[in-house]
Amino acid sequence: MLNTIQSELLTVELTSPGSAPNDNFRFDRTGYITEVVLKDGTRFAASEPRNLSHPSSNGRGFCSCNRWDISEEVGVGEYFPIIGVGLIRKPDEQKYRQFNRYEEGFIPFEIKCEMAENIATYAVLPMPCQGYAFHETRVIKAIGNRVENRVTLRNVGEKPATVMEYCHNFISIEGMAVGPDYTIEFPQVPDLTGLHFQEAERGGETNFEGFGHGFRMKRYEPQSYSVALEDYSFYKGEPFRWKVSNTAAGAYVLGTDTIQLSRVKIWSSDHMVCPEIYQNFTIRPGETLEWSRQLEFGRL
Repeated sequence: MLNTIQSELLTVELTSPGSAPNDNFRFDRTGYITEVVLKDGTRFAASEPRNLSHPSSNGRGFCSCNRWDISEEVGVGEYFPIIGVGLIRKPDEQKYRQFNRYEEGFIPFEIKCEMAENIATYAVLPMPCQGYAFHETRVIKAIGNRVENRVTLRNVGEKPATVMEYCHNFISIEGMAVGPDYTIEFPQVPDLTGLHFQEAERGGETNFEGFGHGFRMKRYEPQSYSVALEDYSFYKGEPFRWKVSNTAAGAYVLGTDTIQLSRVKIWSSDHMVCPEIYQNFTIRPGETLEWSRQLEFGRL
């Protein structure tokens, strides 16, 4: 089921929990944004491709991921939780794989959703499992040409959890293919012009070149490539900003992530560019954490 919220400048499409593509076992099912459309019709989201070195997890648009895996703590046939998703029954001796589907025995978390003209509010009800339980709320709000994404996560279980969280931004401005028209900027990062970066997953040459305070795509390339920033001496604890632009489309996405930055990775394939801004945190029993991610959409 598709829901929409809107401001005077934006329409934001959100897919309901359990409806494709918001039915995989990787991405948080709250606030799953599958498209953002400017008033002039410019579009910014795309679906995860299938020509990858690993199976596609059917991601789309702007969807969050909580990388926290306790599957090795449980036996075959027992359940383990995935934050924002549900309880998965372990089918075999293998550990959880975020690309797999786990329909058999799966128990989705109960998620309550309230929709207003420009606000969508989600609440994930706790379901204790293996000593873990969480209450999550997420508020998505459209204001002018911005989308605010605010999260509150409370540990109501018996055990602490150490989580790597990020938003997987599947960006394709007007569906345009990867190439020199795309740039990825990080205003807080030193000038990267002339620097060379190894492919983050496989090593070797990438399709990224240092360009000002960020990167430019060298050419069209259907194959997936990724690079990661390794030196964070520039980071002073303030909100982290990034910008993806396409000069041919004449449009951009500007992100502001109010988190404790732990990693920056940029991934691309065929027609999409995906900046991934990570945080790591440990949330203890009784503790509540809050963070926000803001997206601005506009014309160059």
